[in-house]
Amino acid sequence: MPRIAITGGIACGKSLAGRCFRAAGFEVLEADEVGHELLMEPAVAERVASVFGRHVLGTGGLVDRARLARIVFASPRRLAELNAMTHPEILRRCESWVGGVTAAGRAAAVVVPLLFEAGCGGGWDAVVTVCSSRSVQRARLRARGLKEDEIEARVSAQMPLAEKERLADYVLRNDGTEDILRRQVEMVVSEIGNK
Repeated sequence: MPRIAITGGIACGKSLAGRCFRAAGFEVLEADEVGHELLMEPAVAERVASVFGRHVLGTGGLVDRARLARIVFASPRRLAELNAMTHPEILRRCESWVGGVTAAGRAAAVVVPLLFEAGCGGGWDAVVTVCSSRSVQRARLRARGLKEDEIEARVSAQMPLAEKERLADYVLRNDGTEDILRRQVEMVVSEIGNK
């Protein structure tokens, strides 16, 4: 059964593409959700607080992701520290999930925003990058309530979209409607199934 990774830039529609793959018959896992669950574990919260300060903890002593985001997206060094702490376990959990899904005879897709940044672009049957124009990407981030400096920090923290496109097996353009994206996903699924 196919094992694919879905990646792309922030606010480009990776999760929407994941839903389209789910509708096409794939089991889909979001690496960000795995990361959020990881940060909710008390032992992980304590490790994060020991590195970033206790002020990153919120209710119940768990990581307040908004507070942590303000720190890590303001400093590439701090972001790298957080990634070094969390990425190995997130990737281990994703790999375990993919193994279980494919062993059960189902197609698996994992949405991994920092796939290439984490050095995990290999070992997949296909890598799909979801892209949007810079103006659409920024408009979506503004709609999420981010200020211009926050938008710049988050976009700058990721590999340029052109590089992600170059490294991918398939590129989905998501500047239009969900229906347009769904049709692109269906074409990719058809091509993967014919390999």
